[in-house]
Amino acid sequence: MPELLILISAILLSLLVDYLITRRILKETVGKSILVTVIANIAASASTFVLLIIFNWLPIGMFSWSFFWVLMCTLLVLVFLLVKTVALFTFNKTSEWKKIRKVAVFGTILFWIPLVASFMIIGSMTSPRQGNERNAAIKSSMDTLRVVAELQYDDTGSYDAVCSEHNGTVSTLSTAGEFGRIASAVAFKSGAVPSCSASTIGTPVAVPYYVAWATLVNSKEGKYFCVDSAGFARAVNIAPKAGDSACP
Repeated sequence: MPELLILISAILLSLLVDYLITRRILKETVGKSILVTVIANIAASASTFVLLIIFNWLPIGMFSWSFFWVLMCTLLVLVFLLVKTVALFTFNKTSEWKKIRKVAVFGTILFWIPLVASFMIIGSMTSPRQGNERNAAIKSSMDTLRVVAELQYDDTGSYDAVCSEHNGTVSTLSTAGEFGRIASAVAFKSGAVPSCSASTIGTPVAVPYYVAWATLVNSKEGKYFCVDSAGFARAVNIAPKAGDSACP
């Protein structure tokens, strides 16, 4: 996987830079510099991992989202720096405190730069792929909706079970039966239940049409995937309005 190769490369680059800093400032042997670099970074990384677990159990709701992330990142860096400083001092008691502090500060900063850059690259690579996978699932569910709606119309001569309301306004997809399962599947991928519009005419009451649409995730094809009783099923940029009997 390219993402794994990028992450491994970033970790090796971070360790190499940290080793060069340790070797240059502390002037230790190659073997001891490698040992100190590896042990110090493993200890610091393990401590930040424990801190992440602790953060995972915190009641995040007590903080604003932006404040929480600033607090978490600040504490992670400080803990990493502190543990790394202690580890360096433990294995280099003969070195000057000023040199150890310099190695810890510069090593921490330069250790994280390649890692953060790799996370940004991996994020930019995976986001479009995840969006495509989610959109494919949304389209599949909406196509299933169209099939289920037609089966219901064949049985009852009406689309009254498709939308939660059928008074011409914009409502949501029905949560009953198979339509409810489709609504949940789309909401899981899209973040919202599909919108729906239908109207009743005639006596006895019948619903001769419906139009339903779901929001796509960062799609270049269109903002919504729309299906209707006329057999339309494709991405559109404009959502249907109240009273519309078909996709735009």
